[in-house]
Formats: sequence, structure tokens, C-alpha cells
Amino acid sequence: MVASETQQTDRAETSAPSSEPLIPHEQIASFAYALSEQRGYPEGSSEEDWFRAEQELLTAVASLSPAS
Repeated sequence: MVASETQQTDRAETSAPSSEPLIPHEQIASFAYALSEQRGYPEGSSEEDWFRAEQELLTAVASLSPAS
């Protein structure tokens, strides 16, 4: 695991009220890979893909949550 992945995972985990991550690491990684694949695997964009995947997944989860 790359240090930047650890930082991103930590952010996803701290967003959840429980000790389990809100978005599983594997799900973010899979989505980030798909984003990279769509763009033809450009060099140096793995962190950008990770952040985008994490943000889109968190947004999707938030939209499914009932309003307080």
C-alpha cells in the first residue's frame, strides 16, 4: 500500500461513526483503477484517480443516506 492510499483510507474511515470504513478500501481501489483504465492509464495520475473515486463514492453514499 502506498502512503497516499493510507491517508485516503484514513479519511474514509474517519468519516464513519463506527470503526469500519464508510467505503471499503477495495471498492475505492477498484473504482480508481476503472477511472485510470478509462483514461488510458496515464502516468502520474493514480492519486488523482484515487481522490476522485473516493469522493464520488462518498457522494453516492451520502445521497443514499436519509436526511436528518
